[in-house]
Amino acid sequence: MRWQLPNDKKAVYLKVIRLILQGIEQGELLPGEQLPPERQLAQDLGINRSTIQRAINELVSQGILLRQQGSGTWVNSGKWGILSSHVNWRNYMTTNRLSDPESFMVRLNQLRNRP
Repeated sequence: MRWQLPNDKKAVYLKVIRLILQGIEQGELLPGEQLPPERQLAQDLGINRSTIQRAINELVSQGILLRQQGSGTWVNSGKWGILSSHVNWRNYMTTNRLSDPESFMVRLNQLRNRP
């Protein structure tokens, strides 16, 4: 994934949240995929690590990311309604199985925009 903050006037932690959510929506961050370490993200984005932590904490509280102290942060695979068995999401994305109108990402986007 290309780690570059959007160029708008929002708070920096909100930009980080938006960046991660866009990565998930566009299939660049898949369920079960590990994010880079906080220190590396802060360095890559040229921001303070505490800003990264604030954004990740927000996404963890929403259930979008999972964090395990000492191990890292992952995109929550349970949030996507998959079974406990391992699903090869890269295979789904590369074979275009999620591009139909009822696809998982389209449906997720619709649900996210509901009040």
